[in-house]
Amino acid sequence: MSNPKQRKKGNSKKSKKRQPQSVSFKQRIQTEWESRKPVLMFWGGFAGLVLLFFVFTASNFYVDYIFQPVVEAFAWAGSGVLNLLGQGTTARAEVVSSSFFSINISKGCDGLAPIALLVSGILIYPSKWKYKWPALIAGPAILIFLNLIRIISLFLIGAYVPKLFDVMHVEVWQAIFIIIAVVLWLIWLNWVMKKLKAEKAAVSTDS
Repeated sequence: MSNPKQRKKGNSKKSKKRQPQSVSFKQRIQTEWESRKPVLMFWGGFAGLVLLFFVFTASNFYVDYIFQPVVEAFAWAGSGVLNLLGQGTTARAEVVSSSFFSINISKGCDGLAPIALLVSGILIYPSKWKYKWPALIAGPAILIFLNLIRIISLFLIGAYVPKLFDVMHVEVWQAIFIIIAVVLWLIWLNWVMKKLKAEKAAVSTDS
């Protein structure tokens, strides 16, 4: 038989070994920061780029050399398509007009803000440039085409269903643009994830 005192002594040693080590508040903060750091850095960088864009839109350079040429190009292209549809329109600066209706492509109808959101999301996300540049070309191109469709549709709605013009202009199309920009970014992100997964699989196969 074993000595009870020795048994108690052995048990006390085991209990001491099983005691969990206390984690300090500083260590908990560091652990939490490390787990959330990529997400926080992404959203912080994204917000910074978007803020810079909106500050830039207030400059004369943006208005004279970016905004004005863009809206004039949209007016010219929109008028061209409307004429193919038999609307008899003309484009002068940012205005598309006919004998019975006219539309002014003002700030907010240029499609540049959603494009800036999409481009910012692509640029700030940590991935290789070989995955970024196709999206930086295709994404804005899709939104530019969509904005042309918006201008044409708003002209036709204003000309033939004027009661719906304000709703379509302010609520429907604005929401559509934001949703499409987010969807395009998510599609790109999913594509990048698949590419990275394929790269890891290839590396593990070679090794």
